[in-house]
Amino acid sequence: PEGKRYSWGYGACPDLDDHAAVFKLLPARETLGMDLTEAFQLLPEQSTAAIVIHHPEAKYYAVRGEESRQNPLASETIDESVAVDRASAGAVTLAEARLDA
Repeated sequence: PEGKRYSWGYGACPDLDDHAAVFKLLPARETLGMDLTEAFQLLPEQSTAAIVIHHPEAKYYAVRGEESRQNPLASETIDESVAVDRASAGAVTLAEARLDA
């Protein structure tokens, strides 16, 4: 199978506080018994959250300019429109979501 797996805390999803948005969208507490620490780490400790894309053209990317230059897995950076989309989802403010330039 071809595709990619994007996990929070890495180039494509660097902000662990986005776990809060996942918990708003999915019944992680009620159905899976998961929780978040104050630092947005998943509990129980062995828990994992990821976005899995099963598509042959999926690729790694980094949302922040400097991180993408340092990350050999990042094949491209994304633009300001992604920051706007992230902010509109409500997990972060636009200022927090903007790309580091």
